[in-house]
Amino acid sequence: MGTSRQEPSNPASADELRRKAGQRLGSKTTKPVEEITESDVRALADDSQVRQVELKRQNEELLRTQSTARELRESAERYRAMVEGADVGIAFIDTSYNVVTANTKSAQLCGKSPREMIGQKCFRAFRGRKKACDDCAGFQALAAAKPAEIESILRKEDGSTVFLRIKASPLLDRNGEPTGFIEIVEDISERKRAEESLERAREAAEAANRAKSEFLANMSHEIRTPMTAILGFTELLMSPNLARDEQAEFLEGIRRNGKALLGLIGDILDLSRLEADKLTLEKVDCPLQPIIDDVVSIATAQSKEKGLGLKIDCESSLPETIRTDPARLRQILANLIGNAVKFTEQGEIHIAIRCLREAGRAARMEFVVSDTGIGIPAEKMDDIFRPFTQADASPSRRYGGTGLGLAVSQRLAKALDGSIVVAGELGKGSTFTLTIDAGPPEDARKLPTSQTATDAVQRMPGQEEPALGGRLLLVEDEPDIQRIIGLLLRKTNLEVHVAGSGQAACEMAQMSKAGGRPYDLILMDIQMPGMNGYETARWLRQHGWHGPIVALTAHALAGDRERCLAAGCDDYIAKPGIAAGLRELLARHLLPANRAAETFVEELSKRVETIEAALNERDFRGLAEAARQLEANAAAGGFSQIAAAADALRGRVAEERDLEQVRAAVAELTQLAEQLRSRQRSRCATP
Repeated sequence: MGTSRQEPSNPASADELRRKAGQRLGSKTTKPVEEITESDVRALADDSQVRQVELKRQNEELLRTQSTARELRESAERYRAMVEGADVGIAFIDTSYNVVTANTKSAQLCGKSPREMIGQKCFRAFRGRKKACDDCAGFQALAAAKPAEIESILRKEDGSTVFLRIKASPLLDRNGEPTGFIEIVEDISERKRAEESLERAREAAEAANRAKSEFLANMSHEIRTPMTAILGFTELLMSPNLARDEQAEFLEGIRRNGKALLGLIGDILDLSRLEADKLTLEKVDCPLQPIIDDVVSIATAQSKEKGLGLKIDCESSLPETIRTDPARLRQILANLIGNAVKFTEQGEIHIAIRCLREAGRAARMEFVVSDTGIGIPAEKMDDIFRPFTQADASPSRRYGGTGLGLAVSQRLAKALDGSIVVAGELGKGSTFTLTIDAGPPEDARKLPTSQTATDAVQRMPGQEEPALGGRLLLVEDEPDIQRIIGLLLRKTNLEVHVAGSGQAACEMAQMSKAGGRPYDLILMDIQMPGMNGYETARWLRQHGWHGPIVALTAHALAGDRERCLAAGCDDYIAKPGIAAGLRELLARHLLPANRAAETFVEELSKRVETIEAALNERDFRGLAEAARQLEANAAAGGFSQIAAAADALRGRVAEERDLEQVRAAVAELTQLAEQLRSRQRSRCATP
């Protein structure tokens, strides 16, 4: 049984509820307050709850909206920071190509500030153009409604150039219509420069490969041609019943082509040493007159052979002595003169030699070689100094050669603190000017004016060479070289003995010493099987051999001379040039006995001073070397007491290095030297 809702027991409360209900219901009912029923009040309560729920929902919606707005602001800030901090330029551009916004990097690439970019046309800002064009990334992106990418060059207002990669992506509305595009701009200047550098390196490598290919082709020709001639002349010489003039002709052909091959090998070796920075120069104070004599001799012989005129001008105030490497200077001048003669068919060769002096500065020697030959094209002036390069490198070129001579000469000139400068015109000849440092001006005494270049050449044929004498031991394992050098040596009236190995040389040297007739000179091959030249020289020195030892080697590379001297050799000669340099070498080490004695006495004071200076500086290595040289020279001059004292000093230095003992040995040596000088002075004073 259901129960009915009871009226409020409190009339005042009921009336109050009705009154409030009337106020709340308002227009919702037309009933007077006193007619409002309980159901009306109940409806009012339900409506209040609904409104509370609605208010709560609206409040929650408002909170969600505020949170979303905050998240949107935070997201926008993050996005803005990300765009601003990007290492590429980022810009938003509308369909009219106006920059809506741009980050700092975009502005920096254009040399502007971000504020200056806003509202500016993108094609003007990023590409410096006055209007949009179809190769613009933004134009392509809008036209195709898809991303586009291009590379471009931007020239800034300050004149600098920047390489850019520009990517554009279209922005579309809900209907797919474009509203603008995003443009990302990247500075690729470093990459472009790296690519250009790589391209240049590739082109240079290809050019070098082409030059080397041409060089190998030329080199093959230059080597095979003289080799073919040598072999051909050799075959002809083996023919029976040859006339003497034919024999002489064939032998001259062998000699001429052999010299050509030797020059080629020398150029290759010199270039390799120069490029590896291994070339050793020996700058010494050397007389200028012999160098001038050689220049004139070379020029006279070559120009006469080709029927060319020769004019030589030497300044009247040339220095008597210059400080340079005479061998390398001769090499450069020989190359310049050879080229002048080679490329001149008619006319003359002109050589000028002068000294350039400036106050307070080192004097400089200038050698000018001019010709009336074919000349050099202006565009080839720099190329001729590059290795393996010729002005005409075609297979049909008229003049042969490897293109190494001038390259080597220029590098040698720089090593002598100088340079080679070329001038000329195609078809009108060339002029090569060699300038080198000649040493301090205060040391440059003038060359006597009576000694002209022509006089020097005229004197040369009549000069008499001193007769040589003595016993020589040739140490060489190759039978052909033994035969050739042996014949050359016997032409000088020397008594020549041959050892075929290092061990045999040691035995023969010791036997000659024990027999009281030690060899006056040992000519030692370095490259031998078993006991090589270095080991043989060391053994001889360790066992008391004091005579001169000269190294004979085919190596001729940087450092060979130093290794030979360190092993105990006194001198050094390269095999290919032995025929030309043999007489000079023998004269240095096999002077007649009376001349050797005179030379020793003249140099004795200087040698003793060197020993005393080394002792004072405690330079034991230098002291031992000076003692060894004094010992060898004393023995050659017949001064056995001084030789023995020098040997004793060297032994003290090597074994003990006791300062007092060494000083005593030096004092003994000094006393003997003074006694010898006193006897010499007394002899000279005696009428």
